[in-house]
Amino acid sequence: MNILITGATGSIGYDLVNFLSKNHKIYALYRKKSKKIKTKKNVLWIKINSLSNFKFPKKLKIQCLVHCAVDQQYLSVNKNKYFSTNINIIKNLLQFLKTQKKVILFNCSTIEVYGNINKHIINEKYKPLNQNIYGMMKFKCEKLIEKSGINYVNLRLPGVLNKFSKEINNRPWINLILNKLINDENVNIYNASQKFNNVINTFEIAKLVSKLSKKNKDIKSNYNFSSSKPVKLKKLIEFIILRISSKSSILEKNTKKISFLISTKKIENDHNYRIQTTSKIIQDHLKNLKKK
Repeated sequence: MNILITGATGSIGYDLVNFLSKNHKIYALYRKKSKKIKTKKNVLWIKINSLSNFKFPKKLKIQCLVHCAVDQQYLSVNKNKYFSTNINIIKNLLQFLKTQKKVILFNCSTIEVYGNINKHIINEKYKPLNQNIYGMMKFKCEKLIEKSGINYVNLRLPGVLNKFSKEINNRPWINLILNKLINDENVNIYNASQKFNNVINTFEIAKLVSKLSKKNKDIKSNYNFSSSKPVKLKKLIEFIILRISSKSSILEKNTKKISFLISTKKIENDHNYRIQTTSKIIQDHLKNLKKK
């Protein structure tokens, strides 16, 4: 299968290039120079200036597109331009996909499309409330995709943990906590007794892309995609402290903000799909950090 990946040097895109190239031909689009761009079996790196007006080669034939790219260059200087640039990217991708015979689009969206969450369990029917600019932009992209007629999966992702990127960023939130624990800093935890599953890893995303791409039918749906079997937050942090031999302490704080769980029943039921547990995803991430 031929797969096109946008944002191929980003933390999610780069991992998907590495995972999916084991069994598929990958066309990896990137905008900026990076040390990550290396000769790799089954991978063709394609340099672009702007994804919003990139002219795709007429000979390029794919069966799957995974959209990971977000153009961040205007976020801090012009939010309207940030919004419109990313909307134009989706429009350009959809125009290209309409030239393909049979193709599926996996759009990396976000849980932030829901905005302010005032329920303890969030499912795909929750109506957005007071979205930030990122959530608003991603929600608009979803709507454009829904109206396009293209076969698609909008993946509403929580914090994503990667494997192949060497840097340990402060995003998602669990990495921010990890950085503090590694440095033996105390951590503030809010709603420590509440359960947590606001995390997924790139291995799970790649596995899902491979499985659903093989289905010979239209999917056309939005899915929450986060870890299964939520774990109490305090127990999760205590587990990490024990595994990395941290000297940090947990400082429990109270907050009026609602802690929420992400329901994944829809994707599990629609596709008989079992997502890795929260504990397993965290365990694998800790093992990966040791290897780095």
